[in-house]
Amino acid sequence: VVLEYPDLVPPEPNPDGCARAFPLFPGDAAYLAPYERELNGVIAAAARAAGALVVNPNRPGAPYSFLGHSACSGSPWLHGLVSNSSRPQDLKYSFHPMAVGQHEMAVAIEAQGGTAGL
Repeated sequence: VVLEYPDLVPPEPNPDGCARAFPLFPGDAAYLAPYERELNGVIAAAARAAGALVVNPNRPGAPYSFLGHSACSGSPWLHGLVSNSSRPQDLKYSFHPMAVGQHEMAVAIEAQGGTAGL
């Protein structure tokens, strides 16, 4: 099972929301968004060529979809840049799923035919 990257930057990012999630100049999130989708396409093609099941956590309309829950959204399932000078060890959580995001990734895997009971 190969899980594509969840929606870190939405297809049409709100610059204000993305500025809260990570330090980007206006327009940078919009510039990065298509590359995120291209990366998922490359990963999916390679995984399918190797015979792996590819799971898309960004499936439109699915209850587990990260669409609408990017780091730039008002209800993120992913951390943006986590920088806390009093707790530098928290930096490792940057751009990784929160607990709800981890749960929804497992739901996506199960819903799309992956291993049950993750």
